[in-house]
Amino acid sequence: MDPDPLTLRELVLMAEGRDGAEWERTSLLAMLIANANRDPKKHGPFKPSDFNPYSLAVRRRAARADRLPGGFGMLRTVFVNERSKT
Repeated sequence: MDPDPLTLRELVLMAEGRDGAEWERTSLLAMLIANANRDPKKHGPFKPSDFNPYSLAVRRRAARADRLPGGFGMLRTVFVNERSKT
């Protein structure tokens, strides 16, 4: 593929998409192996997302966003409204 007509952002998105697709397949295989060898008394069934670093990163980002008390609306009231008072 000729990368010349594409921007850097497009190339990065294509590379991340390919990595994500490859990790989906890899995590599915890892889940199958782990479920075939697990002890049902000690652990429940695994999910592919347990082995996929991309889905782990998404969960971590969502957990960090939940930690913001009041969310981004609070930031708007603090910074935007405070500037309009001065």
